[in-house]
Amino acid sequence: MDEAGGYYAAGPHYAVPEPSGKAIAALILTLLGPFTCFLFTIIGLILGHSALAEIRCSRGALTGEGLALAAVIIGWLSVALVLIPLLIFVAIMVFLALVSAL
Repeated sequence: MDEAGGYYAAGPHYAVPEPSGKAIAALILTLLGPFTCFLFTIIGLILGHSALAEIRCSRGALTGEGLALAAVIIGWLSVALVLIPLLIFVAIMVFLALVSAL
């Protein structure tokens, strides 16, 4: 109470930032990607990039940039871990086909 016997006025109210649902979903989907033949990885990558853009444009109203960034990094690493061995396999098969044709 103040000196006049009244109550103090409430201070300014600030909105509490919410975590981005897209960022959470993106991280979950990219982590589940290897168990779903990497189908969820692609969806998680798209959601992760979308969540990053949404969070950056929200001016602090949304949090979870780290979650979205982790989803994007894990997603691209998963894609690389699938594509690199596949490309090596194709290169070996082409090389063997060329060598056997001689």
